[in-house]
Amino acid sequence: MMHHMPPFTPRPNAQPHPAPHVPNPKACQAQNHGPHTAALGRKHRLVALITLGLISSALPAPYAAAAPHGAQGLQNPTTPLNGTLTPEDPLGHPTAPTPGLPTQPSPTQIQPKVAQSPIVPLPLVGPQPIFAPPEHPTTQAEWVEKGRYLAAAADCAACHTSTAAQPYAGNVPFALPIGTLYASNITPDKTHGIGAWSEAQFTRAVRQGVRPDGATLYPAMPYPSYARMTDTDLHALYVYFMHGVQPMAQAAKANAIAWPLSLRFPLTVWRWAFAPTPQAARKATLERPFATPQQARGAYLVEGPGHCGACHTERGLAMQEKALTAQDGPRYLAGGKAIDGWLPPSLRGETTTGLGAWSAAEITAFLQTGRTQRGSAFGGMDTAVHHGTQYLTEADLAAMASYLKTLPAAQQQAPYKPDQAATKALLSGGRLTQGQRLYLDNCAACHRASGAGFAPVFPPLAGNPVVQTDSAESVVHIILSGSTLHGTQQAPSAFTMPGFATRLTDNQIAILASFIRHAWGNNAPAVTELSVRQLRKTLTNTEQ
Repeated sequence: MMHHMPPFTPRPNAQPHPAPHVPNPKACQAQNHGPHTAALGRKHRLVALITLGLISSALPAPYAAAAPHGAQGLQNPTTPLNGTLTPEDPLGHPTAPTPGLPTQPSPTQIQPKVAQSPIVPLPLVGPQPIFAPPEHPTTQAEWVEKGRYLAAAADCAACHTSTAAQPYAGNVPFALPIGTLYASNITPDKTHGIGAWSEAQFTRAVRQGVRPDGATLYPAMPYPSYARMTDTDLHALYVYFMHGVQPMAQAAKANAIAWPLSLRFPLTVWRWAFAPTPQAARKATLERPFATPQQARGAYLVEGPGHCGACHTERGLAMQEKALTAQDGPRYLAGGKAIDGWLPPSLRGETTTGLGAWSAAEITAFLQTGRTQRGSAFGGMDTAVHHGTQYLTEADLAAMASYLKTLPAAQQQAPYKPDQAATKALLSGGRLTQGQRLYLDNCAACHRASGAGFAPVFPPLAGNPVVQTDSAESVVHIILSGSTLHGTQQAPSAFTMPGFATRLTDNQIAILASFIRHAWGNNAPAVTELSVRQLRKTLTNTEQ
């Protein structure tokens, strides 16, 4: 679960203004503020507080529940698991209603524009804003509903839906080190999709990564994780995709991967070497002991359909995940390498860069809304929340949180200790460093001189795990491109942070990011101008 700092919606086509002006959240990116005095700092905070009050008054009750002392009310982490444990479906059946259609994304203006999986609605059968999967499906309609829920848990739409008009029709691009891969059409169209597949062929593709023609799928399809899914769940998925999804006659784009890397046979060797058999995978996840049924369910969702390790676990030289379950050692979910310029952080118990300081209730709220008092979702995690986890029942989300809290830290870290020195310097009105001036001119109106932000609207920078990771890639990416936090069923307000790529130079961004990573008690390595230049070039090339 990635967490960061996307705040306000920028004023379109705004140009820098050289005259000194009191900063405010709606115009700070459009104005170049002059020297800050102590009086200006007081006005600055007053404007920010007024803006926060206006925004907060429009927020729905569930969103307000994420307030500092209200987060525990959002989800009880000890809620017992609903359902009955069986050998085939050992994790019970969710009974709480699941949110339905998400709202359309708000437009965002970012420079440079970064290619990402677009946020589009999940395809539902008919006008059904809410659906609750049946405990024991018997009719086709009930199996469709169960499959719909599992498609959300497996985040299928995020990778296979490029436009809202063509759900699950594929052609989402994936920029890989070996070239560009396009997601396949998984609608029941018999020519371009999977409509001609038998259930056995579907199951083999999902669990083992093998197409009906015998070719191996690229491991961008997380079949090493899906191998853990039960027969019952895969049957429900198959029924859903065959009878609950509209066929789309859209041909898949050809992958832009040069020979010999385009050959499929090496993928078969990769599968033999690194992908577990379904039998071994299910045994590793479903048959190992857990302290509670809730943790067992959470492990299944995280290690199986949720495939969290696909991003949050480091990969080896052959692009294999170095660990597939918690049994494989402390590298599991200890943080992955950057994907599209976003760094997936650790989901383990590190106190500074992981989830060690997070409560189970905060993790639950994050998966449900994409925002908490500690941070907000961005990049691929915003997509995962918007397409997937927001639709899961609170019992399922609490189970995932309960399981994640059992994972010890992969490396010991000193607890975060707040430091007020930077705040005092920013408010003093005295001589400031370049990093301090850049922060006041571009960031403080929303994230405050204290770095505390106005969470969960404007997330904090002080103590933020993403700010303190060894790599500053996510921080620099957000400064360059901005980010949009999309609304969810429980938190419908969307917030956009503008990008500063056209406003700040590489050197200024490096100085600004270094200040943020050292202020308020944060303790992370400085950012170099070269690293900013390289990331800017990468993001620009991705856009092209």
